[in-house]
Amino acid sequence: MNKVLDREVFEESERSVMTNFDHSIELDAEEYLRNNKVFCGYPGWNFHGDVWYEDDVFYCEIWQWGNHVNTLKAENLQEIMDLASEYYGYD
Repeated sequence: MNKVLDREVFEESERSVMTNFDHSIELDAEEYLRNNKVFCGYPGWNFHGDVWYEDDVFYCEIWQWGNHVNTLKAENLQEIMDLASEYYGYD
C-alpha cells in the first residue's frame, strides 16, 4: 500500500501501543488511537512500525533500516500485528 503517515496532521506519541517482542497490544491502544490525532510506535525484531487511525481504519507504516517499505491497513490492531508478523517476522 502506498498510504503514508501525514506527520503534519498526526503528532508523535511517546507510547508504544504494541510490540512483537512479546506479541502484546496495550489494552486501551485502539481507543487511544481513535480518540487522538497521534501515531504510536510498534517495535519489532526486524522492523519498526508507526501506527495511526484514519478514515475508520488502522494503518501501520513499516520501516526497515531507515526505509519505509510498506504500509499495512486493517480493521484492528490485532490484524495489523498478524500482518506485520507474517511479512516481517514474529520475533
